[in-house]
Amino acid sequence: MDNRNVNKELEYFVESINEIELSLSEWLNDENIFKILGISRTEIRHSNYISYLINPNNGYKWNDKFFKKIMKTCLTRNSKEKKNYFKDIEPYNFNDINVIREYKNFDIFIKSRNNKTIVCIENKVDSTEHSNQLTRYYEYIEKEFPEYSKIFIYLTINGEKASNNNWISYSYKDLEEDILATYNSKEGIPNNLIALLDDYLKLIRRDIMLDEELIKTCSKIYFDNKEVLDLVYNNRINVKEALKDLIEDILIDLDSEDIIIYKSDYSPKDIVRFRSKLLDEKLPKLGIDYPTDWGYNYCSFYEINVLEDKLNMSIAFNNKIPNNLKDELEENFQKLDVEYDKNRNWNNILNSTIELDNDLVDICILNEDELARGQCLLNIKSEICIKINEFEGLIAKLNM
Repeated sequence: MDNRNVNKELEYFVESINEIELSLSEWLNDENIFKILGISRTEIRHSNYISYLINPNNGYKWNDKFFKKIMKTCLTRNSKEKKNYFKDIEPYNFNDINVIREYKNFDIFIKSRNNKTIVCIENKVDSTEHSNQLTRYYEYIEKEFPEYSKIFIYLTINGEKASNNNWISYSYKDLEEDILATYNSKEGIPNNLIALLDDYLKLIRRDIMLDEELIKTCSKIYFDNKEVLDLVYNNRINVKEALKDLIEDILIDLDSEDIIIYKSDYSPKDIVRFRSKLLDEKLPKLGIDYPTDWGYNYCSFYEINVLEDKLNMSIAFNNKIPNNLKDELEENFQKLDVEYDKNRNWNNILNSTIELDNDLVDICILNEDELARGQCLLNIKSEICIKINEFEGLIAKLNM
């Protein structure tokens, strides 16, 4: 397409904007409370609300009905052995369940003393499991609650298969259907709670699952404006690369302030690595006998995995660590109650997430307002410093 045709297509597209916005208004202009709060794809917020729905004492007066519905859905698709555990779940009373968020890093931990039952739910929206996570969680619960029956549920957008066969796959479509099956009467429920649940169901359909009507509408818009939209898409900013550049600028500042030690060639694609004096003091270089895949023979780095809407920060350990040092580290981890893969496959510890405001990230990347950009960078820098201080506090306790 030559420049003249490009300009004509762009002019036509601009003239059609109002019509396009009108066709998408059902999705774009929905004043959904979850969208307004900017938490439509935030795992933590989903887990909070799901926990509230499961709690028998919530305002919907469902008692244990929703919990039982989830159990039925999961157990009917699990192995024969697990199915036989509850041949008929209805006679059981689960109104005593205690629903806990982030117990030992489990997204949702549910315990019934009366029925000697533990249910663990691991929720993944835009992330995936890491560091042999599901196996570690399973082994921990088996060890800590040997006298309890256990059910492990892996909640993902499309019901992805878990890496550990002890976990039952459960999708957001399953979740929507189980909510609707439980939500068969609004009688006696306060209006604000009805509106909240209706908003949540809309959110799941629009932002989490694939809304068929939205797909149909967007497909028509695309094919009507294919050349222009392809042009825009092919010339878009790579958000992850731009965000990584911002993080590196922040780390350069922190290095100049003598808070960390940073060099640009520490970092591979999508990951930013840096060190600190305390990290080097506690975990010195491996020495020339232990070459590493990193190009540096340090035992460990602080590591930030850059995603489009969040930063995952951890301490990364080199896979060439000698066994005697690994033994010493694991002994320290146990004393400090730090989670790690006891099968000795661990490479990262202290995984922690920094959620990013997409609007602020856009301001930083587009660089339209220097004052606003500076404030955004300051906010992100502050969050990184908080995590560094938390990690350094634990590193200081290592007895190496």
